Amino acid sequence: MEEELCLVDSATTNTILREIKYVQTLTKSKGKVMTITGQDAMIVRSARTIIILPMGTQLVIEDALLYLDSTRTLLSYKDIRRNGFHIKTHNDNKDEYLFITKDDIYNKKLLEKIPSLSIGLYFTYIKPVKHVAYKIIFQNLDIFKRWHDRLGHPGIGMMRKIISNSLGHHMYFKIS
Repeated sequence: MEEELCLVDSATTNTILREIKYVQTLTKSKGKVMTITGQDAMIVRSARTIIILPMGTQLVIEDALLYLDSTRTLLSYKDIRRNGFHIKTHNDNKDEYLFITKDDIYNKKLLEKIPSLSIGLYFTYIKPVKHVAYKIIFQNLDIFKRWHDRLGHPGIGMMRKIISNSLGHHMYFKIS
């Protein structure tokens, strides 16, 4: 699985993703987001997302924003906290890190050590969960609906199973 650079941002209110590969479910959204440049950015969708951090920590984000034209992926502190983790800064000589920890019965367990850039921004790499192949469902909603109708209206769970077992087939290409 290919990793993607992600800024860990205390100022963003939502996690913002540039790629659909992390997405489990999508909900249409008509909202706009104000960027640091002051421009309104149109959000494509909000999504339930699962991402994996470098040391294996899994984050489930219920309301990530999918913005395909974003210049970077942002991970919100708020979403880290919603997963029950704590965030703490730590200095190691001249290097500054964010530690993501979880309370154990007896102490805090270090889950992730996130480095900072010289300009003070924290960064990490994220990757999708291996078994999430749902992006094919959502690449073209019209094709998904057509196959859903052709297959006798199976539930979303069954459609996920069909698609995850049909990666060699052309369900995701436009079929006339």
